[in-house]
Amino acid sequence: MRLSALLREPLERLIAAGTSFAMWRAGEEEEPRLVMQTDGGSEALPDVFALNGRSGFVLAPFRVTDACPVMLIRPDVCVSGLAGILRATRSLAPAATSVAPADPGEDTKARYRAAFDLFHSAVSRGELMKLVLARRHAVALRPGPGGAGMGPVIFYGKCRGLDYICHTPQSGLWMGRTPERLLTVADGVGRTVALAGTMPAPAGLNPDAWDAKNRREQAYVAEFITRCLSDHGYAPEADGPRPVRAGNVVHLCTDFAFPLRHTHRLGTLLAYLHPTPAVCGYPKEEAYRFIAEHEGLDRRYYAGFLGWLDPAGRTDLYVNLRCMEWGAGAVHFYAGGGIMPESEWRSEWNETALKMRPLTNYFQ
Repeated sequence: MRLSALLREPLERLIAAGTSFAMWRAGEEEEPRLVMQTDGGSEALPDVFALNGRSGFVLAPFRVTDACPVMLIRPDVCVSGLAGILRATRSLAPAATSVAPADPGEDTKARYRAAFDLFHSAVSRGELMKLVLARRHAVALRPGPGGAGMGPVIFYGKCRGLDYICHTPQSGLWMGRTPERLLTVADGVGRTVALAGTMPAPAGLNPDAWDAKNRREQAYVAEFITRCLSDHGYAPEADGPRPVRAGNVVHLCTDFAFPLRHTHRLGTLLAYLHPTPAVCGYPKEEAYRFIAEHEGLDRRYYAGFLGWLDPAGRTDLYVNLRCMEWGAGAVHFYAGGGIMPESEWRSEWNETALKMRPLTNYFQ
């Protein structure tokens, strides 16, 4: 029996219990890991800087608000492998009362088209060099238990990024498979990537030719990361760009490695990096403000970051892409794309649909 099917029962128990938990695989790991709290809600932090010196599983939003704080799941229970997860969840009981998941509402093509026109005008006039525009798509849930069908969606096949399911009472239930590393720290070395530019993945091949738009999109991210790390005293070495496959699409990726021996201020480093132009735009701060004022969509935890944070050990944090949020009676899928002067709204809309497809196909 596939791992994804074997995980269905413990996932249903975790969700029914209403506990704060995260189950995930990172990189080339074969076995999933589980962190959960035994009591109380996870800790809500006011900003990314507050992660300095902390450890646990992090779920951070694109933009921190009162409704979407940085969540930190305390590792009261921390196990790996199917046997450990089954043992840890065997005695969980359904919560006496449950809170219905939030419903962020359906996005519309009209909203997207209007936002695209604003974004495209800004980059065409040269006010910004790149902007990332996001959208949300809702699919009605099939009748059945709250966790039914979740296991087969992720934890299936090899994962070169992060497979995850994460729940806290405040954030609700999120899951996905993201290819984009934000920060890995191990053995005195920090690693991150510039991942941008998107093309459909031809069968078994990586595309050889990338147009100027995609190359510039990726170059802006690489330039930002190089400057950000260098300006804050790090010495990054770059390798790339090269094409990397992420499901049914291919991106351009540059890997960065840099010495990082003092890890007590990882929150500060994350605040410098997040959000990168891959999910925001370039220049970063101006793009971030433009999105807040003109996108007309609450991204919530989409395009934020999540994963395991441990200043005394290994840290694996990823950008929250290719994700879905479970609402009241529907699953909400998120995706975005870089807007450049050459962009055309129908093409960008179709690109977001292509990015969502591996997950939406399962629910239709």
